[in-house]
Amino acid sequence: SDAILPILVASGIHLTQLSITRSIRLARDHHVETMAQIVRQNDRLEHFKLVDPEIGDDGTIALDPLLQALAQAPELQSVDITLFRSDQTTAILSPEVLRELVSSPNLTSLSLWGCGLTNAHLDILMGTRLQFLSLRRNCITDWDTFYYSLETNYFLKALYNDDADVMIDHPILPKHTVTESTAAVCCAELCLALNRWGRQNLVTLSDVVECLESLTDSPAAMYFVVTQAMPIWLPNTLSS
Repeated sequence: SDAILPILVASGIHLTQLSITRSIRLARDHHVETMAQIVRQNDRLEHFKLVDPEIGDDGTIALDPLLQALAQAPELQSVDITLFRSDQTTAILSPEVLRELVSSPNLTSLSLWGCGLTNAHLDILMGTRLQFLSLRRNCITDWDTFYYSLETNYFLKALYNDDADVMIDHPILPKHTVTESTAAVCCAELCLALNRWGRQNLVTLSDVVECLESLTDSPAAMYFVVTQAMPIWLPNTLSS
């Protein structure tokens, strides 16, 4: 129950991991503020997980104070929030607070399921330095723009979402047949696979060939990479 929150505040205990699963009530603003206080007093917190808290009959709650506190945690590496709500169309955090959170210097993994995120939230995540991103059960519709933004993102290595059941974390390309309608997804698959391989190390043309050979044996994928991707993603390599 929510009675545990004041106990954690009063204990003064210092945590590196805080994982709360189906045992906390966050139906009122003061519940959220109390959890934010717990985060603020744990300046060594590295991992935060909140799964299926009780958040009231209408399924709405504003978690901005909690996420602002997490954004200020200097050692924070991962945030995982999963909500099962009757109303999954109402965002539980603002785009501005999401910007604060992903600016946290050590944050590499972010999972926000059922949080009512929109295209405005996704815009904030373009150019992110995150390595893992999971955004299932949200209200995002413009995934193609995000996929193409990965052309200049050398950090993100895995992406989970609900767009055509895309789960982009596999080593072999492409999962999808390369056509005009799937070009954006294939772009994302290639970019993330290159990042897992180490795209920053692609200096010479032989580096590129070695990388591609390790990623795919599909002629269609190779054709897509050579004719469309490389002129965009690797102009310096092609000119050398």
